[in-house]
Amino acid sequence: MARFGVDYVGGPPGAAALKAAGVTFVCRYVSTPGNPKNMSRAEVEQLSAAGIDIVTNYESTAGAMKGGSSAGVAAAKSALAQAKACGMPDGRPIYFSADLEEFNKPDVYRHAADFCRGAASVLGIENVGVYGSFWVCKRALDDGVAKWAWQTTAWSSDKHHHTMWEPRAQIRQNWDGAHVVGQRNINKVTCDVDTALTTNFGQWRIGMGGDWFDMATLDDLKRAVRDVLNEGTGAGQNTWAGTNKALLHTAQDAVNEIRSHGGGSPLDPAALAQHLSDLLGPVLSAKVADAIHHRLSQPANSGSSRTERGAEPQHD
Repeated sequence: MARFGVDYVGGPPGAAALKAAGVTFVCRYVSTPGNPKNMSRAEVEQLSAAGIDIVTNYESTAGAMKGGSSAGVAAAKSALAQAKACGMPDGRPIYFSADLEEFNKPDVYRHAADFCRGAASVLGIENVGVYGSFWVCKRALDDGVAKWAWQTTAWSSDKHHHTMWEPRAQIRQNWDGAHVVGQRNINKVTCDVDTALTTNFGQWRIGMGGDWFDMATLDDLKRAVRDVLNEGTGAGQNTWAGTNKALLHTAQDAVNEIRSHGGGSPLDPAALAQHLSDLLGPVLSAKVADAIHHRLSQPANSGSSRTERGAEPQHD
């Protein structure tokens, strides 16, 4: 289910105004220390108390990623220290901005790819994301230098002036879930509109862990158990020890146990992990964990590019 969010440089608008506008998450900056656009601990505390999630984005200058690997190392160290000081838990990604049209050129993009590799040496590849055009997001995901993508409409049009969308991107900027849109003014602060397409798009709040269990609903988990069950009992397959009948029984027990907690509400991570481990054993529970992590971070309709007519607003 798509979620409505915003990003902004000025302000901040304030948690109450954002909440009243229907905002469920904000993408917020870390950059050169002392830059007034950076998020603060006080802002994050207010957002967290209001139930508004935060996504971390690093951008010192629009072309910072042209600095290659060494710049990526330095940026990741600085970004991580700032984000942790604001309360970001372990296991959450940082999106790095390739905020110039030049990055569409392969010979310039390669520097951004090296920047991501440098950042990954600090954060781990699983915590590296990119912000940029269709081509930046596509190439970074194809090359495996980022696991997360936040695509802007800027510099993303085809020759017919239709916006191309990278279907694997977790977040789209200046898109309302159906159409390309312009900016919004919230409490006298200009905001870009963002739409999250996945359950897990790198969001966090103070006091929230970074584990996928924190974001999973009961329905997510039931589907993941069934995914694993279908994999293990498909034609000619018996991935785990025991008969297919025993596996069916065990997996159904897990589904029943999950269902007994209620429907659609967030689960207690530690309690659920213990339930899954007790019911499925360590091998099966690990497979369920992998399945749910994949499910939560993939857009529902990934697989082909989409196009939308519209303007090309730029990320500040």
